[in-house]
Amino acid sequence: MKLVLDATQTNAEQIERLATLMIVLSSKAKAFQAVSVRVVHRFAQRDWEQNFTFLSFAGDKHCLRGCGGSTIQRDDYIVLQNASYDARYQVDEIDYDAAQSDFWVALLHPCCEPTTDRSMGATSG
Repeated sequence: MKLVLDATQTNAEQIERLATLMIVLSSKAKAFQAVSVRVVHRFAQRDWEQNFTFLSFAGDKHCLRGCGGSTIQRDDYIVLQNASYDARYQVDEIDYDAAQSDFWVALLHPCCEPTTDRSMGATSG
């Protein structure tokens, strides 16, 4: 954020207070970014088999193309559930289709081993 002041209409005390305010706001913004909330989006097998395309690349990178879940953001978690286990991924990047905001493509990486524990986070889908 850039602030331009007309020196003819401000005094030294006002400038000093504004400078202090800018420092405080800047540090608050950095602190907020450091503790951003990560949401867990769960999709049952019937949902992800019908509405998603899942591709695996070399290494631990995966691509998921889907519809629905328009609140998914970078660093959120996606859990793909089936009858026997949950596969958990973290979103590295996500792009939404400009024409249809509920269509998206995300790059993912696995965030832990598949598990039968279903106690983690919020639901989506």
